[in-house]
Amino acid sequence: MRSVAEVQVACAGGCGILDVKEPSQGALGMAAADVLAQIAQRVSGTPNAPPLSIALGELAEWPDNRPLPELPTEIRFLKVGVAGLTPQDVATQLDRLQRRFADHHRQNTSLVELAPPAWILATYADFAAARSPFPGDLWGIARHLGCSGVLIDTWGKQGPGLTSCLSEDQLQTLHARALELGLSLALAGRLTIADIPLLRRVGPEIVGIRSAACADGDRSGTLCTRALERFRESLRAPLPRPDPARTVLQETSPLTSVNT
Repeated sequence: MRSVAEVQVACAGGCGILDVKEPSQGALGMAAADVLAQIAQRVSGTPNAPPLSIALGELAEWPDNRPLPELPTEIRFLKVGVAGLTPQDVATQLDRLQRRFADHHRQNTSLVELAPPAWILATYADFAAARSPFPGDLWGIARHLGCSGVLIDTWGKQGPGLTSCLSEDQLQTLHARALELGLSLALAGRLTIADIPLLRRVGPEIVGIRSAACADGDRSGTLCTRALERFRESLRAPLPRPDPARTVLQETSPLTSVNT
């Protein structure tokens, strides 16, 4: 989501996670502080609202001298990307950023009784374009630094989508490795209804969409309840007769988040 007006649309469309970012600022563009506050206030006033997630942008955008934002207490997940970094850079910079947020959380008396948000490490299927590591090369780092999950997204939003960048076998292997390490896997990146059979076979815990949730598939446009409902209904539709040579990793439909 990018605005408070989209909260009701996302909830009505059946989203399991509300993910806030500003699409005009890149793959993981962080929304303005006032937008975050307005959305959090709206979510807190919505009965049975899904968990709230926010994008922080890229790790490289968080030098030690950048002030930390005052985040709403309703936020349950913090998501940050790895563009332009080596695996060692990711390990070092994510550790520092997590420590800064943890210190801030401990020192803030209004937060001390609340559990801190969980971290999601966002990687890129088009890793060469993002100048970042292959996603699976970061799973161990995510586990070591206590992330609750990992995301594979696309860095470029005008190029190929996730399923054109990584094969089904690659995604199956990445998901299996994430599960071995106790990490949930989210998949996003210009996904369409045509990708759903593959997504169902791979079985990620979360599927994130933005363009597929907008009118006319324009990620810079506004959310459309019917587009969201149609995508979610397709996720829940019965799978075709399975190939005996392939194991379906997840029998239930993944959650949908308004994400990319």
